[in-house]
Amino acid sequence: MGHFDISVVEKAIREKGCWEEFVEWRICTTTHFLITPVEHLDQRNQTERLLYAVRVHSDFDLRCECPTLARALHFCDVFQEWIMAGWKTEGWPSWAEKTKMKP
Repeated sequence: MGHFDISVVEKAIREKGCWEEFVEWRICTTTHFLITPVEHLDQRNQTERLLYAVRVHSDFDLRCECPTLARALHFCDVFQEWIMAGWKTEGWPSWAEKTKMKP
């Protein structure tokens, strides 16, 4: 785990408002990582707080919101490992099953 440099991600968010990265992990299979800071209004306390919206897309589109940038990067790693494990052990992409390989 820990494939991404948090200082690089912080710099991209400061300069561009988001961070994104494309990683090719096998021939013609790329994962797109995106982290965007979002303001969240807590309805209970009526306070705003910053969350990090995470999107990891390959054959899947996995998303979550995290309270810290470190946690957001951790979820990037977790989602990527899950996608790769599905391909290795189950023969995924998302539209396929071992018994039905056509969309």
